[in-house]
Amino acid sequence: MRRMFWVLLSTAVLLGMSGASSAEQVTFSGGRLDIGWDESTVLHLRIELDEASAVEGTHTWVLTDLAHRFDDGVFAWQLHVSEEHQSLLVVPNDFLMITSFTFEQLGVELVAHETGRTLELRIPCSNPIPSLVVPGDRLEVHALWRQMAPIAIVNVPSDGEAGIAVGGGGGLGTVELPSADPLPWRDSYTIGETIRNRFVVIDSETGSPDLWASASCSLIQIENGASNFRRYLLIPREPQTGIFELEIETGDLPPGTYDLYVWTSADGGTSTKRRIILQEP
Repeated sequence: MRRMFWVLLSTAVLLGMSGASSAEQVTFSGGRLDIGWDESTVLHLRIELDEASAVEGTHTWVLTDLAHRFDDGVFAWQLHVSEEHQSLLVVPNDFLMITSFTFEQLGVELVAHETGRTLELRIPCSNPIPSLVVPGDRLEVHALWRQMAPIAIVNVPSDGEAGIAVGGGGGLGTVELPSADPLPWRDSYTIGETIRNRFVVIDSETGSPDLWASASCSLIQIENGASNFRRYLLIPREPQTGIFELEIETGDLPPGTYDLYVWTSADGGTSTKRRIILQEP
């Protein structure tokens, strides 16, 4: 699960979250997410899918906060809820000090949990960990029985303000925090937009960013069954942090279907691929 350390359409009065002083509602494919603050001290979050899962087996929700706040000492945290298990893993700036907490230890309240359908939580912003969650943090919501990629990504709102994006294409598409996935989460771009992603390569033995890693990418157009090579780039890395900055300009590319390959040196070399659609403005 270490690799998982690393989806805006409407604003509404939050229903079913009494006491919230500010709230946002986000719709995504197959459900909605309500997020807001109770008296500015507790983040109130509710995820509800349109239909209950018909999948047998364990249904695990994963909520990842990509804080990346070095001044507060909180790099990220990840919360897990399933039929049998609840935990919250906190990642400080020093990855060797990763600690797992119970909900009770951090004051997290599981308000509602319907297997494969609904998850509602209250998460205190401080105490006992100061600034555990603050406005501007990036939250990724995973329903692992549906897919490994996030079903929703949302920036934690302040009073009446939020920066939100819906997964699977469209939305703002701004990636400001590093991911463990070298591929950007968007799969649709308008010609002229830059394909971006900031990511780190994780050392499988230490669980920390590999400061000596390397990465490259290729963008290949798929047209009438043929593959046309369009881009090859060595992806630059910031030496102090190990963060890679993927940027591919699309202004001179034709519309169509592309495969984006990203190669990294992790575990002796791995290659990943995402199908991308480029559309006319």
